[in-house]
Amino acid sequence: MGGMGSSRGAMNCPSHPKIRICYTLHMKIRIRYFASLREITGQNEELLMVDERTSVADIRPLLITRYPRLQPILERSLCAVNRGYVANETVLHEGDELVFIPPMGGGNLQE
Repeated sequence: MGGMGSSRGAMNCPSHPKIRICYTLHMKIRIRYFASLREITGQNEELLMVDERTSVADIRPLLITRYPRLQPILERSLCAVNRGYVANETVLHEGDELVFIPPMGGGNLQE
């Protein structure tokens, strides 16, 4: 799994071959908020810098940490990347737009 802080590369230091230099590659994605998600976050969208190989599933706990009240909604939300529905395992790429689509009408989120 990709995730935040887990996508790393390594190379040997040219002047000291026994030393490995580790690095993490980052990318920027856009999160858009609608309906109750917008009400909770107080914004329409935000840009996040995440590690390469980050999946949709990796973003959910990050957002819940930042906005704890999102948890019951995100657990039941569908997600779309670049206007197409995707699975949680979908890996994100530089410039992707991620949208969580909250459940509409009916049901009780407090169950």
